[in-house]
Amino acid sequence: MSESDQGLYILSIPGNYWKIGRAFDVEPRIKLLQCGCPEKISLYAFLDVAYHDISASEIEHQLHKRLCLYRTSGEWFHAPRRTIDAAFKEVWAMLLRPDVYARWERFCAHCRVRNMSRAISV
Repeated sequence: MSESDQGLYILSIPGNYWKIGRAFDVEPRIKLLQCGCPEKISLYAFLDVAYHDISASEIEHQLHKRLCLYRTSGEWFHAPRRTIDAAFKEVWAMLLRPDVYARWERFCAHCRVRNMSRAISV
């Protein structure tokens, strides 16, 4: 099996703890992690990237990068679910449709500049 066969998983633990990683088969991974965890680990999402021209490794890297302020240890994060969802949607858009994402980023930058000039002139 090659790295391209891996999928991206997001696991959740009560209290807004999340693990983001890659695996060929997520069930054995959950069982391995569960033996050292007192809380129930649940599969929040699994993305099989085989049908997309995106690697699980790249998605994982981008998610870890965007969630770095929430990192507790290694691949574990402590964040509200909406933060995890927003980061995933942003990364997915960036990797799947970089042209649309670039236009969106330019629009957001323009809005920040315009809002900043209003704040300064007040």
